[in-house]
Amino acid sequence: MNTAVFPAVYADFGAWASGRSATFFLAAEEYLARHREETFVLLWQTRATCVVGRHQVVQAEVDLDFCRRHNIEVVRRKSGGGAIFSDGNNVMVSLVCGDGEVAALFRTFGERLVEALATMGVAAHISGRNDLLLDDGRKFSGHAFYKIGRRNIVHCTLLYDTDPRLMGGALRPSREKLAVKGVRSVESRVGTLRERLPFGLDELKTRLRSCLCASALTLSADDVKEIERIEQTYRTPEHLRGTAVEASLRLSGRVEGCGEVGFLLDLDGDLIRRVGLSGDFFERAGCDAEPAFDACLRGRRFNPDDVAAALALSHPEQTISGLHKDDILQILFQTRDDKNKNNSGKISGFFQKQILKINQL
Repeated sequence: MNTAVFPAVYADFGAWASGRSATFFLAAEEYLARHREETFVLLWQTRATCVVGRHQVVQAEVDLDFCRRHNIEVVRRKSGGGAIFSDGNNVMVSLVCGDGEVAALFRTFGERLVEALATMGVAAHISGRNDLLLDDGRKFSGHAFYKIGRRNIVHCTLLYDTDPRLMGGALRPSREKLAVKGVRSVESRVGTLRERLPFGLDELKTRLRSCLCASALTLSADDVKEIERIEQTYRTPEHLRGTAVEASLRLSGRVEGCGEVGFLLDLDGDLIRRVGLSGDFFERAGCDAEPAFDACLRGRRFNPDDVAAALALSHPEQTISGLHKDDILQILFQTRDDKNKNNSGKISGFFQKQILKINQL
């Protein structure tokens, strides 16, 4: 374990936290990363909200009509990973710290949370690239990450309790993702800490703070004013819509150890005019994957030889954790009928190929 990360400083919002949207706390992470040098932990809650990952297509991950009917807010974070549902029955945990390798940081943070829960009598373990599971295999937490300069931000949801009807109605995970997990619905793969703890959510937060932090910083009115300024960048229609291009073709696949990777292609005949990305993958520290793929493939002919030649020149796959050149070629050119041809074994499930027009929010 990287003992330099913990114990952290607790970021105390006091009365400033009351009634805030998830966007306020996402902005607070960013503010602390940009303006302070200490390692911070934030514990926060929000009203019913779906938070989508940086590269996800909102309409593909969230039932917007359901969210409107049930007053569920939809926001986009700046980290990768998949969509989550959060409400006042969850506690969100954020870690803002110095530079470091992402996989090691994920493990350090996950191990510390597992250790903290063990002191409360909850048996849990780390699974895969970013999940925490109860001892019966159900997920109660997932991590996401992004980098600002030489500072890292990792955040997760600890599911104390939830309304399964709202969670199941709001989130729309791909069938392939559920198939990989071996479950039929998002509700059936999650577990709650309430089942295992003899005390309530406030006590959970108090004990987490004690396990993770050794001191506190109370945010001032000036701090909050700057956080509110940053928050406005999270609340624009452009940020919620994301960077998805107007695409004539979408091709996606699930890559073991990487996640779902989707390519949104704007084609003029077989000429690639623009490339966008979607999915729940994680970018490598300091990398911006979508511009790298767009620069690599823009102006190329959409055929295996031209695309392979372009990938060999600039290696944009190196911007995404766990992705390899062969995975890209399989997603772009392999169909359901020939899925075993030249299969590197890294992609599970079958490949989707469909015409997709990205709708405006």
